[in-house]
Amino acid sequence: MFVVHAAVAGDLDDLCIRFVPHADQALATVLPPIGRWAESLDSVAFDPISFTARRMNGGVFEDVATVGREPGFYEFSGPGEHPRTFHLYYSPELQWRRGEWYGLRFLARVRQFGAAPCSFDEAQKQLSVPLEWRWPEIFERSLVLSSGVLPERDETGNWLVYTSIEPELLNLLRSPLQLEVEITSG
Repeated sequence: MFVVHAAVAGDLDDLCIRFVPHADQALATVLPPIGRWAESLDSVAFDPISFTARRMNGGVFEDVATVGREPGFYEFSGPGEHPRTFHLYYSPELQWRRGEWYGLRFLARVRQFGAAPCSFDEAQKQLSVPLEWRWPEIFERSLVLSSGVLPERDETGNWLVYTSIEPELLNLLRSPLQLEVEITSG
């Protein structure tokens, strides 16, 4: 429920409010597979020669001697007293791509490890995603639309917990995100 305040009671003609039933599922049905999503990211003409580079390996960035030899999520720092740091994803077929941090990290992890783990509690309608596997923002948005609330961390701080998630929504996201879902019942 939401409340709209108008200058004149009942005057809502100019608001252009549109109700989209099951907006979470409507969004999920148009989301591309993770590979096509990666192709849609901004391509960057980039020469890493004057930057210090580190590549994410597992969950941490490690120094690399040769940039762009291996696909993955890279962190670059420029020279100087106050170096600028930025992140890009590289693969031979995509070249250099930029996007939001969680999305680039997720892409690198899926390409390195395969299926993305998560756990779904059918009784509680809660989806738990390991923090280091946080989804790209546009995919996560469908989960937030489902409940209207942002995820919370569990008591260990290692998982993001999304509430009021319907199994239909999870099924729509399973294939595009290459999810490996563990189903529990309370």
